[in-house]
Amino acid sequence: GGTTAPYIYQNTLASPSVSWETIETSNLGIDLGFLADKLSITADYFIKKNKEMLAGIAYPSVIGINTPKSNVGELKTWGWETVVSWRDHVGEFRYWVTANLADAQNELIDYYGADVYGEGQVGLLEGYPVNSSWGYKTDGFFTTQEEVDSHPFHDNRTGIGDTKYLDLDGDGEINQGEQTLEDHGDLVYLGNNNPRYTYGIQGGFEWKWIDFSVFFQGVGKRALLLDVPVYPYYFGARNPFAEHLDYWTPENPDAFWPRPYANGRHNFDPADRWVQNASYLRLKDLQVGFTFPDAWMSKIGVQKLRVYFAGRDLWEKTKVLDFIDPEIKNQTYQYPFSRRYTIGLNLSF
Repeated sequence: GGTTAPYIYQNTLASPSVSWETIETSNLGIDLGFLADKLSITADYFIKKNKEMLAGIAYPSVIGINTPKSNVGELKTWGWETVVSWRDHVGEFRYWVTANLADAQNELIDYYGADVYGEGQVGLLEGYPVNSSWGYKTDGFFTTQEEVDSHPFHDNRTGIGDTKYLDLDGDGEINQGEQTLEDHGDLVYLGNNNPRYTYGIQGGFEWKWIDFSVFFQGVGKRALLLDVPVYPYYFGARNPFAEHLDYWTPENPDAFWPRPYANGRHNFDPADRWVQNASYLRLKDLQVGFTFPDAWMSKIGVQKLRVYFAGRDLWEKTKVLDFIDPEIKNQTYQYPFSRRYTIGLNLSF
């Protein structure tokens, strides 16, 4: 059988003026302090049910218009968070450190609209988290013309060095079937872009005229599905990056990218090959300052003078491609991320 007509899909929430939602929240928390409150521990667990959630419904595109959002879903969100802090001083040396770890999950447990399984990111699908990703399984690249000719059909441009998608349903074609639960062709669930196990470590000290603070932040688990602006030669006006040089050739069969092909969309259909492990640890903020002693400043009529250096996104450890910011949303990549360095002063008369 063939595929259904394309769908109009309107994603997630709308403004309260359209309709209303019923939200039920349950929280269990504990807040403890020890050693004269030098050590504090906070822990929370929550469950939230968003009943009558505002969402769009998928309709066949032959309708030709966008449809308003309505109360058509129930979303369950649950998770926990723990924060541990220590604050103390030794003489004039005052210091502190805070660490937090949290996790949250969600599931669309009821959806009154049509469940449409499609390539890429699917906003609402009953039984799955919001913004789940669907795509094909792959098996490297084609290496011979005989292999291309004998493989189930995917695209009339397919050739040696292109991505090899697997025909999981055995119908002789690589497709998304009827885009339904019973028949979604060769599509498989690739995860979702919601971050899991978010954490942070913040600390600092003050000693005489010196102050210092640092903040590390990260995510323990996240599946990032690459989008077309990342792919080499997909847009004629977008120059390739150095990372794109690792492309398939007969001498480089284990490359990361397929053969260069201008506007080669057939090589980059959503698939397990293009899902990146977007867990990361990042030095998010760092600041060090020096405040000149009052005795020095009073001689020149200055109340306070502080000079400082600050940096943002100075370093990270991650497995995503070098030019991609691991904090980006799914399929929203546009520009390489940048680092920020600031040197400044605070002056009061």
